[in-house]
Amino acid sequence: MKQLGRMGLLGLVTCLLASGALAERRLALVIGNGAYNNGVVPLRNPVNDAGDLKKALEKQDFEVTLELNANLERMTEQVDAFSRRLGESKAVGLFFYAGHGVQSEGENYLVPVGATVEKAAQLRYRTLPASYVLAGMEEGRKEQVNILILDACRDNPFRSFRSPAGGLATMQSQGGSIIAFAAGAGQKAEDGTGRNGTFTKHLLPQLGRSGLNVVEMFREVRRGVHSETNGKQWPEITEKMLTTFYFTPTVEPPPPPPPERKGYLQVSVNAPGSKATLNGRSVGESWPNQPLNLPDIPVGKNRLKVEATGFEPVEQEIEVKSGGVWTQVAMSLPPEAVVPVTGRDWRDPTTGMEFVKVPEGSFDLGSPEGENGRDGDEGPVQKGLRVKEFWLGKYEVTNGQYRKWKPDHDSGSYEGLSLNGDDQPVVNVAWDEATAYAKWLSEQGHGKFALPTEMQWEYAARGGTKTSRYWGDDPKEACQYANVADLTAKAKWSSWTIHECRDGYEVTAPVHDGKRKPNAFGLYDMLGNVWEWTCSLKEAYGQSEKNYAKCGDGGSVRVGRGGSWYDGPAGVRSAYRDCISPVYRYYYLGFRLSRTGP
Repeated sequence: MKQLGRMGLLGLVTCLLASGALAERRLALVIGNGAYNNGVVPLRNPVNDAGDLKKALEKQDFEVTLELNANLERMTEQVDAFSRRLGESKAVGLFFYAGHGVQSEGENYLVPVGATVEKAAQLRYRTLPASYVLAGMEEGRKEQVNILILDACRDNPFRSFRSPAGGLATMQSQGGSIIAFAAGAGQKAEDGTGRNGTFTKHLLPQLGRSGLNVVEMFREVRRGVHSETNGKQWPEITEKMLTTFYFTPTVEPPPPPPPERKGYLQVSVNAPGSKATLNGRSVGESWPNQPLNLPDIPVGKNRLKVEATGFEPVEQEIEVKSGGVWTQVAMSLPPEAVVPVTGRDWRDPTTGMEFVKVPEGSFDLGSPEGENGRDGDEGPVQKGLRVKEFWLGKYEVTNGQYRKWKPDHDSGSYEGLSLNGDDQPVVNVAWDEATAYAKWLSEQGHGKFALPTEMQWEYAARGGTKTSRYWGDDPKEACQYANVADLTAKAKWSSWTIHECRDGYEVTAPVHDGKRKPNAFGLYDMLGNVWEWTCSLKEAYGQSEKNYAKCGDGGSVRVGRGGSWYDGPAGVRSAYRDCISPVYRYYYLGFRLSRTGP
């Protein structure tokens, strides 16, 4: 999940065109150059990349022009013709280039087959500037969709001179475009060991996924590349779009026919999240300001039972009237007493959420330089930090607990697998929503609830350990303690980087299933299952603000911690941290709460 924050910043502006039917015209120019000569090192995969991408785009209704091993004259002719076609229409435009690329003085150049370049000053005359392609696509088209994809961030191919920086330089759209690089600014893109380059290998399957807009799609590509290269290659995306584009929109099924109606029952309650059972069958939830309306109930006598966390259940016999009139029933549930579970545990009477008292202590924040999978933002290690005693959720907040505040929340699904069970951790929750939930729970009068700080989170996750994970350093032991990307997931998604163990779950696991061990503080799923929001602003360690120790106001990025069911070994470590835009919602991002008070 690394660099979710960079995508979070992109998420502040939506990208590219049209959900619904594929009504717009789609044009693509795809160029693959690999048969280099004149001292330029040949490349094995660009021709395969271009040919395979053409087939994938045609399945998405693109009219594709394919050019392989093109010289400068041919590349220029095709780009000019492509720009004219776009200028004469309102079509979606997509340009893809795989081959050698080089940067000089902030400009990126695409290298034709047959090019000879002896010094940097010749690049503008003997290669094709990427800015020339972008300008042709954008001219008069800032309201349309332009997609520029460059799988060209390889080392300078010319031996006669050296560019001061490797890879390509960042490009900025003047409006109307999204630009995707196979690697970040100054990074090298791998040509790959199989049929395709590493970037294109992960791009191809994403083009056919329904319901992902183009920004979400490129983020999935980035994730796959980052995982396969162990963080060495970071695809970079910049965009300046006015519309949202889906390669494959989600097609909603038609609504089911209305059921045959018998009698009408409305159940009103005094307790939030009251679960109603009618004649032994669950029929839904009722809330103080949101009665449960049941339109298809047998006329006559029925047995109604209502239960809610923190309240005593109530059961009574009711009689549903006929004649199309509503039978209204008000159920008043008496509250339970607030009783601690144990000396170290406490249960919230409103949601049933359990909390563990985390003892006061000291620890080292971050990871040492030799830790396997370490990222640079995990250091320098902040030694001897003191953390005061606090309460922390024993488990991640579940869908059922979250829906006591927001009854209509839907955590969704991932490729047909539900994330929405009552005991699965809640996901697809933005930072502001998690914070609002904590505020609502605080208003119930049983303490002050909040997201933990980044320092509290890592201290609690480590549970007194100094190893990379709270069970040790071996990722193969993860499945005893965490729900992670594992052999179960590998059977469905063969390209994933996984832990060599089996936890039995493809997506999120129920938090109370009893299949995973807690850490030494008695906390479950501090690593794995879902990423967790913290209240802290993201900053490099060692800064005077020490944002990791406090909850920050404002700011564009927050810190997420813990890894998830979607992550391989590098992302499931106690020190692993990410920057996330607070507006983002993801199918592997949830939260747990801290608590202070009586």
